[in-house]
Amino acid sequence: MMGEIIGQLRRSDAIENDPETRLREILLTTADAAFKFYNVSRIAIAGELKEGCRNSCQMVLPLLQEIFKGYTLPDLNVIALQLMLPFHHIVVDPDLYGKYLGADFFDEKQRRRKINQMVDLVLARYDKEAKE
Repeated sequence: MMGEIIGQLRRSDAIENDPETRLREILLTTADAAFKFYNVSRIAIAGELKEGCRNSCQMVLPLLQEIFKGYTLPDLNVIALQLMLPFHHIVVDPDLYGKYLGADFFDEKQRRRKINQMVDLVLARYDKEAKE
């Protein structure tokens, strides 16, 4: 299901939007789907965590390569993990992380605001390092 959502997003806005916007759209759209189909997604994401987050990290890697030109693959893998692992853990236990992060992840507006904040902080850190 997530692969189909991502495929549709890639086809629809690959040319229209910059890579950061596309990355955000993928993360927001897949999070929306994960909470819409919560019971199934929770099981699937628990499996993804057991597999080392490979599929979801591979999903964002091409966009990270566009955003952070010149970064090595190992560095990009670290960034991918920093983005994806928190999202996965939030789906596995939204109440726990919701209390910790001050958001109701079943509320679309709060979820989207928190995801954007998380992306902002991860990307800002690496953008700052690239400029230094």
